[in-house]
Amino acid sequence: MSYRPICDVWLLARGAGSSGKPAYYGAFPSGFLRRAKDFLLAGAEGRICHLCSGAVQDPNSTTVDIDPSVQPDYVGDATSTPFMDNSFDAVLIDPPYTEEDARHYGDCPLPPLPALLKEACRIVKPGGKVGLLHLLVPRIPVGYVPRYVALIAIITGSSQRIRVFTVLRKVGGWA
Repeated sequence: MSYRPICDVWLLARGAGSSGKPAYYGAFPSGFLRRAKDFLLAGAEGRICHLCSGAVQDPNSTTVDIDPSVQPDYVGDATSTPFMDNSFDAVLIDPPYTEEDARHYGDCPLPPLPALLKEACRIVKPGGKVGLLHLLVPRIPVGYVPRYVALIAIITGSSQRIRVFTVLRKVGGWA
């Protein structure tokens, strides 16, 4: 399969809090969630599932997190959700990037990236998009027929890690 990724750069403010620091550890850069949802849904209305949602409060998303204190819609492992196949128009994944990041959330283990992607691919509708915010560009899960849509560098300032927002489109079912 051939693909031609679209590369872009989003320069965003550092944190969601008024002090310039994130409102909580792992907070999205300011403006990221709105732009990501617009990109994933192409500006249309649609159902979006947010895996590893943390404290994101978004009335238009179904949130999934292992930590009950952040009050997600579904408390549990984001690699194995109760949702039906092809349930969502888009899926957004924002897992901890490293074991060190995962320790900020207590005893929660670092979720395996391939398992998160497989679950996202299962619950997104054909033609829907999966967006992953991470330090790495992921390998495609075995058995999934995706197409890269975009690789977007997320830059929040000097001395900050550059993250990649990888967007895939589900072009078929399981191979």
